[in-house]
Amino acid sequence: MLKGSGQSSFVSSSPIRSLIETGFNADERPNVRLYFGAKNLNRMAYQDRFKVWESSGVRIVPVLSQPHDSWTGERGFVQVVVLRVSLHCRGCERKMRKHIFKMEGVTSFNIDFAAKKLTVVGNVTPLSVLASVSKVKKAQLLT
Repeated sequence: MLKGSGQSSFVSSSPIRSLIETGFNADERPNVRLYFGAKNLNRMAYQDRFKVWESSGVRIVPVLSQPHDSWTGERGFVQVVVLRVSLHCRGCERKMRKHIFKMEGVTSFNIDFAAKKLTVVGNVTPLSVLASVSKVKKAQLLT
């Protein structure tokens, strides 16, 4: 998962552009998506590069916070939330995965069992993710 924003809310888009254009081979990594957030299409940087990036295997998902009424794509804000979670066994991981699948606004997530970290991406807030995850496992906000 890659995240970029025309407004640089979490990860600047310039390093992501560099990563994609200097040999990042998404074809070797299934499901590589770049959630690219902006206020509206007029404010979205690098649109002229999207076709090139997609040809390298990166799926571009534009997310607009203030789109025109005719916009049919993703709406909202791109947020990345990282939590430290209490995972003791693979059963805990399955329980967490099942819970996150049901969370509204989540577009993708990753559970790192060894590091006991959960990364959630989507139209979510850090506090809403923490509150939801805390219903099933002990969790602490990292970012």
